[in-house]
Amino acid sequence: MKPLPLASAVLLLLPIAAASQKVDVRWQRGTDFAKYETYAWMAGRRAPDNLSHQRIVSAVENELAIEGWWREDQAPDLYLSYYASVVDEVTIECAYRTDWYDDASVTVRRIHEGTLMLDMVDAAENELVWRGIVVQALTDNPRRNDSKINDTVRRLLERFPP
Repeated sequence: MKPLPLASAVLLLLPIAAASQKVDVRWQRGTDFAKYETYAWMAGRRAPDNLSHQRIVSAVENELAIEGWWREDQAPDLYLSYYASVVDEVTIECAYRTDWYDDASVTVRRIHEGTLMLDMVDAAENELVWRGIVVQALTDNPRRNDSKINDTVRRLLERFPP
């Protein structure tokens, strides 16, 4: 049996990489996150639809409540903002086999990839102090994606405060 060419091996790993959840967190060095207890939502950024917006806001608020934070719309310590999007990604799987005869197959799949970016802005300084970004493959099943929103927000906020 011939070994797979490097390009084919990389293409075979693409679906595995696309299916995993990628989390990236950045923050303003030197920020005293212990001083923050309250938050309010900034207007403007929304999910692709209103139901997703409600689920994202609810998931974030539930996770912050577990940590003892509460929503204060009049004079918050932090303003929260998010951006969510869904794009279609194309993955290509190649398989090459040789035994009695050479055989190659190529499978092309579309994957819906969701991105959620959550920002926290110091209300007094009007300065971004924390940003978390998650990129994850979604399914065609809305119920599974709803549970992914909760899981995604939980995993993102596990890294807050830094």
